[in-house]
Amino acid sequence: MGNPIGHTDSSEKAKGIDGKKTSPQATALGKPAPSSEFERRSILVAGVCIILGFAVFVYGEQSTGIGLAGVVNKLVYGIGMAIFSAGIIIIGLWFVKWIIVSLLEKDSVDRLATVKRFFGQLGVVLLNVAIYGGTFVLAMSGLSALDSANAGTIAVVLVLWAVCVAVFVLYRRHRKKRRMGYDLVGYLGMTVFLLAIGGFSLTVFFSSNTYNAIRDLQEGPKTADVLLVNDTVRHPAFRYRLILQSDHVLTFYTPEDERIVLEVPDKDIGEAVVIDDYGDYVHLTYYLYTQVYCGATRWEDGPKVFPPDLFNRLVEEYHPDFGN
Repeated sequence: MGNPIGHTDSSEKAKGIDGKKTSPQATALGKPAPSSEFERRSILVAGVCIILGFAVFVYGEQSTGIGLAGVVNKLVYGIGMAIFSAGIIIIGLWFVKWIIVSLLEKDSVDRLATVKRFFGQLGVVLLNVAIYGGTFVLAMSGLSALDSANAGTIAVVLVLWAVCVAVFVLYRRHRKKRRMGYDLVGYLGMTVFLLAIGGFSLTVFFSSNTYNAIRDLQEGPKTADVLLVNDTVRHPAFRYRLILQSDHVLTFYTPEDERIVLEVPDKDIGEAVVIDDYGDYVHLTYYLYTQVYCGATRWEDGPKVFPPDLFNRLVEEYHPDFGN
């Protein structure tokens, strides 16, 4: 009589090194779970950091973006990203610890078999990317080749598409016949993803915003006589519009050909409309490092002082609509 469903007889186990039988369960890492009170508290703290950091980040992003308050909110924005990143990194490091401990708890045979199974899964993942991604890229390249194509090109593209479909279908059938789990690659991929996201957020968002805000708070606002040459509205991607604001990117030039670029949130742009009222020549007050707009007053001598050669070059480059 056969074995019950789910039961693995010793004769059915994969042979390991030195003739030892290694079951699939022996090469699995199990389910990730905290093994101590300290780990449980660490994960709880990480979760709080992620939620709190995200809330602080959104507050800094949605608050006033001009003047001293704008610089302070840039600092709050950076601190929020730091807290958020810390939570992500804690979870990532816990995954690293869990993977290492799980491997060390195995004997040398099962540990080596686990490593081999990991590389087997990784190889299949890379092959999947190459086959599925390659056929997609080839099919899209054939589509682009149809622009102004002759009959011969169309025939080649149709053959290429047929080959892509055949390769896709055959490989898909092959994978269905030889199913494989991706648990080991999944755990490592999740760990790398968490550490990469946490490290990137901490390095880029926290270091740049926080450092620049601190420098501006120390040095105070700058002033310059400038000409506004461009106002571009920058919208966030649709999926981010609930948490990110649209910005007006204002580009100014001084008579010395120094370019100054400031970012004004769409909800605060009313404070900068006076620049149009002043004919685009203004005495500008701003924060240098965070690119925060403070205010502007009329530059009476601007049209007379601004170099004509520079003015003509900027008109050709930016096509500004002065005074409108």
